[in-house]
Amino acid sequence: MKTDRTDVEAWTRTTDGRACFLSWTRRQGEHTVWKGQVRDGSPTWRVGRFDFSARQVMAQLSGVRVPDDFDVARTCDVERCLTHVEVVKGHNAAKTHCVNDHALTDDNLVPSVTHERRCLACHRKQSREAAVRYRARKRAQREAGK
Repeated sequence: MKTDRTDVEAWTRTTDGRACFLSWTRRQGEHTVWKGQVRDGSPTWRVGRFDFSARQVMAQLSGVRVPDDFDVARTCDVERCLTHVEVVKGHNAAKTHCVNDHALTDDNLVPSVTHERRCLACHRKQSREAAVRYRARKRAQREAGK
């Protein structure tokens, strides 16, 4: 079955989807804390091939509408808290350059199903470096087998 973002959002509104998501949380005093995966410091819920912000899913389950260009940020000191959040302008929407100072323009972005903004120049460089490491590893394996 092909899964896309809208299917998953609809699924989280079903009883099974809600129960599945909430099985990854626990109560800690007044906080609902995420027990699952954390990526780049943010609680992440993986469904199929998509990663979702656990805070955004929790906000949607609570009836809060999160527009596409906005994000959900925590407002308390508990790192994995899903309860104390606010809707803010997306942090990536404000970025104009990557960490290597490449411009994040439409012609320098990696196409992404998850709408993640990634620098194409950095992506190509990382891919080339990974290919060099792979070829070196394969060459070493061939030489060791002789």
